Amino acid sequence: MTQDQDLTDVRERAQNGDAPAMYEFAMALYEEDPRGNLEESAYWLMRSAKAGYPFGQYMVGKWYARGVYTRANPNEASRWISRATHSPEVVELVKEEAAAGDGDALCTLGTLHFNGEYVVQNREKAFECYKRSAEQEVPRAMYNLARNYECGYGCEVDLVLAYYWYDRGAHRGVSLAAERLGAWYLFGHHDFEIDYRKAHLYFRMAAAFGEPGGLRYMQVHGLTPERVN
Repeated sequence: MTQDQDLTDVRERAQNGDAPAMYEFAMALYEEDPRGNLEESAYWLMRSAKAGYPFGQYMVGKWYARGVYTRANPNEASRWISRATHSPEVVELVKEEAAAGDGDALCTLGTLHFNGEYVVQNREKAFECYKRSAEQEVPRAMYNLARNYECGYGCEVDLVLAYYWYDRGAHRGVSLAAERLGAWYLFGHHDFEIDYRKAHLYFRMAAAFGEPGGLRYMQVHGLTPERVN
């Protein structure tokens, strides 16, 4: 059987609703011509992910993380990768990629260690994974690293570094990082001086990423333009 016949067979199985075939077909298209086949590849990849195929979900998450098909979106990346890592097979792939130094995989492995899912819970290892990942400019790792520094998970509490990484994550599109700093300024957490203008700025930033939490904070606490200016 020729390669073309193989691909035709995979296409037929994908069209008949076979989720692993959808993933296989998407990856074959992408490997054949990443630019020319990108739209069709993304279509089949998303279909496989929505059908519950873990490797499809993991790849969708990585594409969101890296902005392969759409603008990079760390929030969507986190959602899809979280779904995928309920699969032991995907977890093994994450371990392999992390061992090779892949930044996205390091962040994912950090979360697995943090929660004790499919690996031994180890907050120190989680911290190291997040740190290595954040240093590779992975936005969702920046938020996780900041949270560790704020709460002392696997490290000493360091509010200066927590603020630094929250702020970097917020400016890279991580809604939770923006919301967290908004709360610091709104409530005066960690002896921060209450600053409604800065709180409003970070909550608006979170809302701009398509997350409702920032808007809810502004509505509940009356952070209107008149109040903050």
